[in-house]
Amino acid sequence: MNQSKDDTGFDQMPDRYKGEGRETVDIMRDACNFIANREGWGDTSVTMKVSDLADLLFEAACLTHYLKYVTRIKDADTDPQKAQWWNQMRLHVWDEYPDPRSGRPNFTSYESKEFNAKKYNI
Repeated sequence: MNQSKDDTGFDQMPDRYKGEGRETVDIMRDACNFIANREGWGDTSVTMKVSDLADLLFEAACLTHYLKYVTRIKDADTDPQKAQWWNQMRLHVWDEYPDPRSGRPNFTSYESKEFNAKKYNI
């Protein structure tokens, strides 16, 4: 998705979402891995891999963000674009769509990292 420079931040990593040195969306995905492991999905007796469950949880998070922007009537200029961005991220989880951030300069694709739950009081 190539967007022109605007307030939505599609063309670059928004400053407000890079305080951790990584994009917030990547930390959200790490949190899904944390939940999957916490709930025992790392147990070898479970048929679904932790990474698959984490991706399923992340897809659900993307879907809820998409619905947030589709259902609210707040900012008619950016909400439809944000809804589309989250839907594309949801589709990207299962490789059905390129990462919507991939057109950004210096884009780094998602790499799973350990989630520090204590840092976020979880």
